[in-house]
Amino acid sequence: MNFIVVHSKGQLTGVSIEPAGRAYPHPIKCWAMNDGRKVTFARTGMAKLLDKFHVGGTYDTMALYGLSFDEVCMMIRERVGPSDDELYEQAIAHRASPKPKVEFGEGTVAAITVATESSMLLMHVFMLGVKLVATMLLIPFILALFKRH
Repeated sequence: MNFIVVHSKGQLTGVSIEPAGRAYPHPIKCWAMNDGRKVTFARTGMAKLLDKFHVGGTYDTMALYGLSFDEVCMMIRERVGPSDDELYEQAIAHRASPKPKVEFGEGTVAAITVATESSMLLMHVFMLGVKLVATMLLIPFILALFKRH
């Protein structure tokens, strides 16, 4: 899920649209793009709303605006509702949690290796058979062409 993320950058305020899960050393406010109204606002309405304050950048890399952090947050909050900071924090915690490591026993690894190697061998034999049959069908056809001429 993507989020509208407002960054406090001192005199300027940054706005980006990004997936959840990045932690920042500076204050941020986030709105989840989890319904059509928020997505429409993020794609069209937000650029129109903040256009006259735009300093540079895009939402992919962080657009910068000549407004204070609180002013930008207030303008977005008025259009899409309260921020979803808790949801963003949950996404960070979920991304940071260690993934369970799957370990196979030696017998399982050996069985997988044997199955893979034997299937590769069977495929090789099958392709040789197909090539042999195709060649055997093609030779009489070519000889028939030469006999006509």
